[in-house]
Amino acid sequence: MRTVNSILLVAMMICILPLQAQNIPVTPSTPTEFKKRDLGGTLGTGSVGIKRAKTKPVVISYVAVTESRAFVNQEGKSITAQLVAFEEGDPAKLKRPLTLIKDGKIRLLVKGRGKASVLPLAKLSEDDQAFVKAIDEANKAAAAKKRPATP
Repeated sequence: MRTVNSILLVAMMICILPLQAQNIPVTPSTPTEFKKRDLGGTLGTGSVGIKRAKTKPVVISYVAVTESRAFVNQEGKSITAQLVAFEEGDPAKLKRPLTLIKDGKIRLLVKGRGKASVLPLAKLSEDDQAFVKAIDEANKAAAAKKRPATP
C-alpha cells in the first residue's frame, strides 16, 4: 500500500508541477531579448554583416634639421623637440633648399609625440628665433652652393 501511495503521489506531482509552472509569468530582462531585428526589418539574429576595410600603414618621414634640443617660448616654458622641414619624404630626393620657415611658422617634432607640430616663430624666445633663422640662412646658402652655375 505504501508503494502504491508513493507512486500516486509521484504521479500527481509530475502532473501538477508543469501546470503550476505555466501560470508563472516570464518577463525578459530586456524587451528585445526574445525578438531581434536586423537592419532589413526581418526577424533574425540581430547581427549585421560588416566587413572591415583593409588598411595600409602610413609612413611619414620627417626631415630633421637639428638634433633634439630644448626650445624655450616667450613665457620661459621649455619643450624638447627637433626642428623639422615642412617637406616630407626621402631627404635625398627632396629639392633644396628645405623650407624651415613658412609664413612665419616652424615645425617641431616634439619628443614623445608621433607627429610634428606647427608653431609660430614669434612664440619662441629671441635666442631660439635667432637660432632657427641662422639655420634657415645656412640651409639656403648650402643649397645655393650646390646649384650649378647658369650661363
